Amino acid sequence: MSTQQQKNKGEVQDTNAFGGEEWAKKHLPHAFEKVRRDNPEQDVIEAGWLYDELQDNFRHPSYGARTFGYSQVIVHGQTYKLPKAGEDFEDRKGLCFAICFDNKLQSWTWTQDKWVSYWETSDGEHSIERKEYLKRRRKNKKRYEEMTEEQKKNYQEKMRAKKLQKTQKKQKTKSNL
Repeated sequence: MSTQQQKNKGEVQDTNAFGGEEWAKKHLPHAFEKVRRDNPEQDVIEAGWLYDELQDNFRHPSYGARTFGYSQVIVHGQTYKLPKAGEDFEDRKGLCFAICFDNKLQSWTWTQDKWVSYWETSDGEHSIERKEYLKRRRKNKKRYEEMTEEQKKNYQEKMRAKKLQKTQKKQKTKSNL
């Protein structure tokens, strides 16, 4: 009797076969695991938010006397309130919540805001690189201005020779092709 026939009868259970449990644990990344988040109220409490029932808003000790509105989320038929940042407020501490679509879980979920510094964005990184480049140029310019005429001539000849070597090397490479 073949192994396929044995499997059909239920005699052999190969969990290491393609698609089996052991195979999946070994070959599939952990990103495929589904994370269940069933209690948004717990997330709000863990973040340190205080709900004022009389004024129907949220407060957080980190933001002093500032009050925050909320978004409502329904999870398993129960309604929860999540504090959200207003249109005019920049949540630099990342404590407010946002409702967004999670592509991994293919469902709507809530996340805490994440404030990103300008210097961590691509524009910020380019600005840092640009400032460093300009600093090097100023330093080289100052060094060049402090040179004597003889040193300037030697430097210019050295740069011309370097440039000539580069062009000759390029021409050799082109002729070899």
